[in-house]
Amino acid sequence: MSTICPDSSTYPKKSLNTRGPHQCHRPKRGLRIICLTSNCMKEYVNKNDFNRHYKTVHGLKQLLVYCTIAGCKRGGKGFSRQDNLTQHLRIVHREEILKKSFRVQGSNWGFEEA
Repeated sequence: MSTICPDSSTYPKKSLNTRGPHQCHRPKRGLRIICLTSNCMKEYVNKNDFNRHYKTVHGLKQLLVYCTIAGCKRGGKGFSRQDNLTQHLRIVHREEILKKSFRVQGSNWGFEEA
């Protein structure tokens, strides 16, 4: 049996830090977040996936990033997120772009190339 957040109509929720209108269900295990924007009804199991969905699909129009490779079929369409452009460059154009990872070791932390 699942329960519904009593204040699911208010957002952003401070307890989950989610954006946009949504409804939360807490089944016996885990969490289900349903997007209520324009009857979208897509379901997510964590707040980060929901927030990314809301920002890219229902959020304000944002600046797009474009592929600059000459003759690219995707060049005029653009990407809503930099990570999608980077993945496109790696896969479609076989660009060698080093991956960065975030590491914490004791008091040392930061990005490093993997």
